[in-house]
Amino acid sequence: MKRLAVLILNYNNREYLESCLDALGKGLRSVSHDTWFLDNASTDGSAAWVREHYPDVKVLENPENKGFAYGNNRGLERIGIGGDSDSGPLGHEFVLLLNPDTEVEEDALPRMLSYMDRHPQAGVVGPRMIRPDGSLDTGCKRGEPTPWKSLAHMTGLRKFFPHSPIWAGYSCGYVKDNEPACVDSVMGACQLMRAEALREVGLLDEDTFFMYGEDLDHCVRFRRKGWQVVYLPEARVLHHKGAATRKDSGRMILEFHRAMWTFHRKHYADNTPWLGNALVRMASWGLGWVKWALNGLQPPDRRHVGSANIVAVDCIRRE
Repeated sequence: MKRLAVLILNYNNREYLESCLDALGKGLRSVSHDTWFLDNASTDGSAAWVREHYPDVKVLENPENKGFAYGNNRGLERIGIGGDSDSGPLGHEFVLLLNPDTEVEEDALPRMLSYMDRHPQAGVVGPRMIRPDGSLDTGCKRGEPTPWKSLAHMTGLRKFFPHSPIWAGYSCGYVKDNEPACVDSVMGACQLMRAEALREVGLLDEDTFFMYGEDLDHCVRFRRKGWQVVYLPEARVLHHKGAATRKDSGRMILEFHRAMWTFHRKHYADNTPWLGNALVRMASWGLGWVKWALNGLQPPDRRHVGSANIVAVDCIRRE
């Protein structure tokens, strides 16, 4: 039985593949594993390049790009989790979802697997995600916001009490950056899942989410089944955030805000008064169009959908 299945979902990220796969290879030297490269209808020759330069990596291609959840689900079915399989015929104990714009440090995956071995209730483990400038990618440990947490985040009130679970609950400001902790959600860009837990929880929600929100939704479902979601800072991963989405940033900004409302509608709308739902919907689309317009005024090399743009709207999406 091989311990780990790695799924790398790619869309036009050819320039990052060598650094991603080289770093991954170093991190997996001591781990029994299989690696799949899932190409979501890229036009930059990514799949052919991986076949030529990394023959040990299994390459799969989707004929069209139907989103992050859809692409990863096809890979999970290929390794025997989901679809018509209940047991996982290839026998992997753990599954890692990995973005191609990441570089795992050499000891990151052994540390994450070791944590899983020592904590059988851990269903999902996410590493400390580091931006190229050395700062923490704050999305790697997130709270599931209530309306109050969302308000505190968006109005900036959290800045007055940055370590309070009441005022900074959305960004998990009360969780120290260098200490492991159970959190509400970790980032889908690098997410280790226990295969047993994944079979119980099910695949990503491809019917609801095209891109954005599916990782948070998945973590919510893990926790509702009784599995822990863990932030593990001793495992470090470099993240060139937004590498693919930046190439079509206008569309991705709107898609992000659509997902914001979609998440609210799925998880909270039934228990929210109609006025609250109307305000969330107005805020979701209003912020989306404002950010879309402001982004269009930026020079092409400064357009993005990550960092500040995403942080500002995540909290509404998850009320």
